[in-house]
Amino acid sequence: MRQFLIFDADDTLWENNIYFERAFEDFVAFLDHSSMNAREVRGVLDALEETNARIHGYGSLNFGRNLRQCYQLLAEREVREDDLRKVMGFAERILECPVEVIPGVPETLAELAQRHDLTLFTKGHPEEQKLKLDRSGLGGFFGHTAIVKEKDAAAYRKLVEERGIEPERTWMIGNSPKSDINPALEVGLNAVFVPHAHTWVLEKQDIRPGKGQLMVVDDFAQKVEGFRASILATDICTEVLKAARLGIYPESMIAPIPAELRQRYLLRAKAGARDRVRIVPELRRAIGFGRINLMEAPYAVDTDQHVIFCRNILIYFDKPTQRKVLEQLCQYLRPGGFLFLGHSETLTGFELPLQLVATTVFRRL
Repeated sequence: MRQFLIFDADDTLWENNIYFERAFEDFVAFLDHSSMNAREVRGVLDALEETNARIHGYGSLNFGRNLRQCYQLLAEREVREDDLRKVMGFAERILECPVEVIPGVPETLAELAQRHDLTLFTKGHPEEQKLKLDRSGLGGFFGHTAIVKEKDAAAYRKLVEERGIEPERTWMIGNSPKSDINPALEVGLNAVFVPHAHTWVLEKQDIRPGKGQLMVVDDFAQKVEGFRASILATDICTEVLKAARLGIYPESMIAPIPAELRQRYLLRAKAGARDRVRIVPELRRAIGFGRINLMEAPYAVDTDQHVIFCRNILIYFDKPTQRKVLEQLCQYLRPGGFLFLGHSETLTGFELPLQLVATTVFRRL
């Protein structure tokens, strides 16, 4: 299903804050304060940046203004114009730094752009952000680019309205809880949080639950997998598979499903069998079906599965067969993937590369 994907730029697509941190290190060395360490100087600068951002916004030029003001507050020697120009120079050099695209970004965007609608949504000085986008070579992947002064809930609502975006089919992808994740979730968008080791301290917040769904990935390239999810449903019985493909279920079976999900993914008959529901076509298309006999290896599936559900099947096998099946399942489960068993099933007595992480849930080592 085609989705709307909104991407942050700085520290999501390319490195950004590392250059500001290097400028700050040069500033601290030049300030050479007799009693304040770098952390204490950073605290003063953070307070100035938090206040001034509301007035002047973001970007290297405004950062230079903040460094200048910080120097005027903390300098223990006479403040000369040459010194202020030098301080401003630390920030101006940021514009001269090459745009370092984060590994995996071009390939991931190329993959996603074939199947989804991509928008770049960033904040900062418009000309500075446009320059970085041009230097990055990534502009061609985006059908729309929006540069705003602040990425808050109001800005997201405006973007949704202007672009005619359907919130339930939209994901905001970024590294900043403050500007990317929390406001997107607040207005009902889904969000993909991509943590970055050098995220600016003023962009850090606790992630707050919102109306949308939240996905957390370790790195940018994982997003391709996240938006190309597929499910393979298997059984030994062809009649069971035939019924599963139809996706029709009695009303009595859907009671545990939350009302919101029933409304989104289940169809009710307009006449006739009103006591039955059917899975919506787009969800049925996302599921493949295949016959597998767990006692007949090898299985006709990829050996890189993220999750395997094998619930309430092992209880019908003797111990040697259980061991054989579990060893096979481990071969098809990627490291870090999860195996779900039934509540009556156990791995006791088996030496397997699996770690218990929750009741009947195991992670592949």
